[in-house]
Amino acid sequence: MRSITLSTKGQLTINKSLMEHMGTKGGEKMHVTKTADGGIKILPDRNRGSLMDLAGSIPSNIHLSDEELEQCIADSYAAAGMQGLEA
Repeated sequence: MRSITLSTKGQLTINKSLMEHMGTKGGEKMHVTKTADGGIKILPDRNRGSLMDLAGSIPSNIHLSDEELEQCIADSYAAAGMQGLEA
């Protein structure tokens, strides 16, 4: 177990080896939870955004309206012999 020191400002400094272990870098958000024994648990604040946060993050030259996209999906289901989607 490693010890870290709480500053007079209430800040913790996490040493490099612990940051590497958690896969974090300086400036990243951390998720802190209280534990039943009076301690805290500090974890990297990953995967806390919504799926919509990723919208537009992958370049694409495909530009379809919602209706066109729904039709493509229905066509692919129909081609695979599946039912449940209406065109």
